[in-house]
Parts: sequence; structure tokens; C-alpha cells
Amino acid sequence: MDGNPARQAIQTTYALSDSLHDFTARVPATPGPTDKRFYRDVDTVVCAFPAVPAGSRLQTYKYVDVIGYQALLQRITQTGPAPAWSSADWDAFGQYLNVYREEDESQEGASVSPDRRRSMPTAGDSSKRTVPCRRWCPRRCTRTARSMRARTSKLS
Repeated sequence: MDGNPARQAIQTTYALSDSLHDFTARVPATPGPTDKRFYRDVDTVVCAFPAVPAGSRLQTYKYVDVIGYQALLQRITQTGPAPAWSSADWDAFGQYLNVYREEDESQEGASVSPDRRRSMPTAGDSSKRTVPCRRWCPRRCTRTARSMRARTSKLS
């Protein structure tokens, strides 16, 4: 992937949009994008931690905002662009991507469906080792290491 963070953010937004389109094609009951493509429903940002240095002259990109960490915290607490999906739609999309909550794994399958249990990691199965899907993910989702490698190789 390109070393420019703004271009990486754009490429990731397009990849997410493509995944959302693939999902809605397979599950027609899921609402489509608010416009022609899902990338218009994604708030694309690059976060400079802890802040964008004063006096910085950054190359601007249409639809990508470069913000500091405090601005990011404020932004994620506000309503932004998003498809008109219910929590159930997002859960189904997560299952489509093989993303699940860490709690599902820690409960040893107590309340996990049999189909989900079969796909859960087993001891010694390095291809099913889990990693966080996003560092700041409020749902604390995880994704298998193999699926992460497969998805990131598509972006390269």
C-alpha cells in the first residue's frame, strides 16, 4: 500500500465500500447506500497523534480530513455519514466478514450458535488466531489472522 496516509485512507474507504456492496448483493433485504456508492456514507479521516503540528502544510484531498486526536474523539461521538442500517444489519455484515466480538470467544461458546462455534479458533490453530479489527473498535470485534492477511493483500 502507498505510504501516504490520505491515499491509504481513500483506498481503505473504497475497499470498505466494495465489501458493503458485495454484502448487500448477497443480502438484498439490507438497505443500499444513500447515494450511488457506499464510500459516500463513510467519514474518511486521517488522525495525526496527538495533534496536527502548528504551521503544517498538508496536501489536501477531497473527502479526506486530517485531524488531531482530540478532534477525532469529538467526531466519533457525533452523528456522521452512514448507511441507514440497523444494528442487526451491521451484525450480519460483521458475520459476513468473519468478525465477531471478543466476548463470544471468552464465553467458550456458551451463547454462540453452533455454526459460529465451528468457525471459532482452536488451540494450536494459528490460522484462526484473532487480532483486533480496529484498535478503537467500541464493539471490541476481532478478526482471524488469516482473513486479515487476505483482506490486506487485496489492498496492496
